[in-house]
Amino acid sequence: MDETIQKLDLEIAKRVSYLPGVLKVQFSWTDLQTLKKAVLGKLKIRPGVETVGDSDAIFPEYNSRTLLSLLWELKRLAPASEQEGIAHAIEVTKKLPALLDDNDPNAMKLLKPYGDEDSQWCLTPEAKGTLQTQVLPAFQLDRWKY
Repeated sequence: MDETIQKLDLEIAKRVSYLPGVLKVQFSWTDLQTLKKAVLGKLKIRPGVETVGDSDAIFPEYNSRTLLSLLWELKRLAPASEQEGIAHAIEVTKKLPALLDDNDPNAMKLLKPYGDEDSQWCLTPEAKGTLQTQVLPAFQLDRWKY
C-alpha cells in the first residue's frame, strides 16, 4: 500500500475516533472543540487561553487540514475498487459542521453553563440520530479500524 494512503488512513481513523464522544449523555465544551479540530482543522480560542481541546494531527503536515480534505485526497489516490466507500464517507462528512454547531439549537443544547468547570453540552435527538445512523456507519470500513 502506498505510504501516503497509509498516512491518510491513520489520520482519518484518529479523527473519526473522536466522534462517539459526543454521543454521551453530556460532553464538555473542550471535548466539543477537540472534535471540531479533528473535523474542521481548527479550534475555537478562548480569551486568555492559547488552545482549547486536544486533537493534534498524527502527521504534522495534516495539522490544519479538514477531515473532508483528507478524505478527498485519499479518494484521489486510492484504487478505483476502494473509492465508493470513501465517496460515501465524503458525503456524510459534509453533514458534520452543522451537527457540531454549538450555536444551532437544532444541533446542540447547553446543559450547564461555564462556571467553576467547563460548560456541558448534549446533541439534540435529531443530531444524535444522524450521527449514529448516517455518519458513523460510513466510517466502518476496515481501512479505518485501528
